[in-house]
Amino acid sequence: ALRIAETALGPDHPEVASRLQNLGSLLHDTGRFAEAEGHYRRAVRIDAAAPEPIRSDAASRLGSLGVLLHDTGRLAESEPLLRRALEIDEAALGPDHPNVARDLDQLASLLKSTDRLAQAEEIQRRALRIEEAARGHGHPQVAQKANDLGLILLEAGRLPEAETLLERARLANEAAHGPDHPDVAANLNNLGQIFQKTGRPAEAEAAFRRALAIDEKGLGPDHASVAVILGNLASVLQETGRLAEAEPPLRRALGIDRTLFGPDDTRVGDHFSNLARLAQSAGRPAEAESHFRESLRVAEAANGPDHCRVAGRLRSLARFLEETGRPAEAEPLRRGALAIDEAAHGPEHPTVSADLAELAHLPNSLGRAA
Repeated sequence: ALRIAETALGPDHPEVASRLQNLGSLLHDTGRFAEAEGHYRRAVRIDAAAPEPIRSDAASRLGSLGVLLHDTGRLAESEPLLRRALEIDEAALGPDHPNVARDLDQLASLLKSTDRLAQAEEIQRRALRIEEAARGHGHPQVAQKANDLGLILLEAGRLPEAETLLERARLANEAAHGPDHPDVAANLNNLGQIFQKTGRPAEAEAAFRRALAIDEKGLGPDHASVAVILGNLASVLQETGRLAEAEPPLRRALGIDRTLFGPDDTRVGDHFSNLARLAQSAGRPAEAESHFRESLRVAEAANGPDHCRVAGRLRSLARFLEETGRPAEAEPLRRGALAIDEAAHGPEHPTVSADLAELAHLPNSLGRAA
């Protein structure tokens, strides 16, 4: 279809941009991110060079590229594209159009990823109101916006509110699509996290296993969504002391994400961190240390040496070293985490106070400048 359009209309026709976006979306959904990015960027270039005023479909293509950049960890590149898409659609279609709700949803997801939860909630609630007014409460797009608002509230620790929204989304998606749709799997995975956080591990495990079965059948065994669910399933198995059962899904999730996103992606680092804790609990300290150090390396590669995620990895490795009788090796890691946290948050932040308290408990640390 793309080649036909290029031949019939020329390589820079707006219809070619539309075909490029469609192909990019297919590649994006199947984890072929580099190829998808190339198609999205070419479509955006065609739109930018078009002589007519910028249209809403151009905003959609900016949004597609912004979401891909978000999905591949390039958050600073993503945000201006998502904000520009929103600006175009509000000007072209008005503030209450469903396309504006789509743009708001994409921007809210980015804000959640960068810990701006209050902003994310405000924007997501607006998106939900627009969709409810335009489509009615039972529409799948309304379910998606409710799900995404639930995720923001989950991140903010407002678990009863989050559960209500996520269950609403699940019921709407089951009514619209049937019980075996990937959107239902996404709702179940999110509900599983609520169940786990509220002390209901059996319900969590059941939700994760059902979600996993749906996505493996509908999306394939190596899809990024499958890796997410595998990681969550491993977490609840580990939490309930079933370490031997937890390790295979966790290693499988690591393999999927390393293949899809590369060895230096934050998701890969998270899996190594979880494997480290599992190995430590299973009495394999050498393996645990190797995984802790690899999770630190990935955090530095993905975020730079002064990122708060790096501070968290330094603390985890330091704690492991302290627990295995090596406080002298732990101290410089603690001090590194302290320096990052002070620079990021200021000297009065609770994280900095916690860093100082941990340093004070190390042998030979009392009395030193912290």
